[in-house]
Amino acid sequence: MATVYRIHPAIGIARVGNSPTEFFIGPERVGQFPEPPGGFKDSQCRVKRQATRFRIYAHHDDGSVEEITGAVANISWTVHLVNKKATNSTNTEPAADLVIDPGTRTLNGPNQQQLFDTGTISFAGMPVIVPLGEIRSDDQNHLVVLGGFGHSASPQGTGLVDFYNNPDWHDDVSDGPVSATITLLADNSSPPVTGAWVIVAPPKFAPHQDSAITLYDRLLQVMIGGGFVAAASATSYTQHVYPILQRARDTQWVENTAGHHTWPDPVIADADRNAIFARLAAAEMPALKQPAGPPTGRLTAEQLAHMQRWKDGAFTNDWVGIPPPQSTITPDGLDRAALEACVGGAFDPGIEVGGLGVFLMLQSPNYSAAFRLDHALVNPGNVTGTLSCPWQADFHECVEHWWPVAHPNYVTRGGVAGQSWTAGIIGSKADMVDKWNKLGFVVRQGSQHVEVERCDTACIVTGPLCRLLRRCRRFFGWKS
Repeated sequence: MATVYRIHPAIGIARVGNSPTEFFIGPERVGQFPEPPGGFKDSQCRVKRQATRFRIYAHHDDGSVEEITGAVANISWTVHLVNKKATNSTNTEPAADLVIDPGTRTLNGPNQQQLFDTGTISFAGMPVIVPLGEIRSDDQNHLVVLGGFGHSASPQGTGLVDFYNNPDWHDDVSDGPVSATITLLADNSSPPVTGAWVIVAPPKFAPHQDSAITLYDRLLQVMIGGGFVAAASATSYTQHVYPILQRARDTQWVENTAGHHTWPDPVIADADRNAIFARLAAAEMPALKQPAGPPTGRLTAEQLAHMQRWKDGAFTNDWVGIPPPQSTITPDGLDRAALEACVGGAFDPGIEVGGLGVFLMLQSPNYSAAFRLDHALVNPGNVTGTLSCPWQADFHECVEHWWPVAHPNYVTRGGVAGQSWTAGIIGSKADMVDKWNKLGFVVRQGSQHVEVERCDTACIVTGPLCRLLRRCRRFFGWKS
C-alpha cells in the first residue's frame, strides 16, 4: 500500500493577543467556532492569543487516513516565522535591517517549547528586538504555534500617517513554513512529510461569524483554476447555499446593512431565489466595499455557480435543519476550518492575508498541491509582508463595510442594537495601537450576536472581586 505523509492544516491561522499566558486553539472542525474557557480575554482584559495546532496524517492509496502521533513515530517539527512588513514602507534602511527574522526553531519531542525571541528590526542603525511568538509540542507531539502579542511601535516615536505605509513602524504578525521529519517506530523508516504554512494574523473580534466569502472560498477558486481541485457539478442546499445565506444574515450583528436578511430556511420559493440571486450577482448582499482592481469582494465563480443552480431550481433540497459542526477532526476538515474563519475579500490590502499589488496567494503557480504553498517559491514573511504596517493603522481606517467579522462596526451592547463598536475607546490610529485589546468581542448568545468583554472603564475594585465582575460582564454582556 502506497502512503504519503502530510501536515494539516495545509495553512494554519494563529492570531496575536496581549495575554502573556492564556491562549486557545483555533477552529479544527468545519462549522466549529471557538469557545475559550472564560472567554476571549483574561481577567485583566488582555486578549488571549489564538494558537494553531498542526498534525501529521498518513494518506493511504485506498483513501483511508491515519494520524501519526508520538505514539507511533518520533516527530521533529521545524517552523520559521518572519515579518517583512517594513520593507514595503518608505523606509530608507537596507532591507536586511527591516526584516524581523529570528531564524528557524525546532522541537524534537513532546512537551517542548521554543521562542522566536531573537529577531530584530533596525531603524537609523538602532536595532530593537521584536518577539514573534513561540512553538510548543503537546503530549501527543502535535505542534502548537502561537504568534506575537499584538505589540506595534515606532522606535523613534514617529506618528502614524497612513492606513498602509508608516515609516519607522513595526508590528509582530508573521508567517512562514512548517515542516516535519518522522521516524516510524514500527520499521524505523523515515518517509518524507509534505510541509504546511502558518500565518499569524490580528484578532478576529466576531469569532462566531464567518464572511460571506471566506478565505477558503477564495483559495478554492484558485485551486480550481490551477487544476488542483475539480469544480463541483452539483449543489446541495445545506452544504453550498445555506452557508452563504447564513453568513449574509449574520452580518446584521456587526454592520449597519441596509435591510436585514431574515429569510427562513430552506429558501425555496421562486420569487425569493430570484430576488436574492439578483442581489448576489451584483455584489450587494451584504453590501460591502469593492476596491478597484480584481473583484475580490464578490462571490467567487464557484460560489456563484452554486447560487445559479439554486436560483434555477437545479439543486438538492436536503435541508433537515442547521448542520452541526463536523463531528471528528479530519485532514480536509483541518484545512478548511482554518481558512473558513478568515476573510476572503476585499483585499485592500486585507486583514489576515492580501496585499497591494501582486497578491501571491491568488497565484496558483505558488502552490505545490491543493492549498499548499510551495516552500521553494514562497519565502517566510512573504504572505503577510504586503499588509498594512502596523496592522492597527488599517484596522482603524476600515470602519465601514470592509470585513466586519474581523472589525465589527455596529454591535448590540446591553440589549441595544446599532451601537458603534469603537466609540468611547478608539478615536485615532494611535488609540487603536494602544487600546485595541479593550474592544469587545461579538459572540452568539441564543438567536442573537452580542458584544461582550468590552473594557472601556477601569475596575473600581481590585483583586478577586474585580476578576469576578469582569467574568460576569463577559458572560452576560453587561455594559461597562
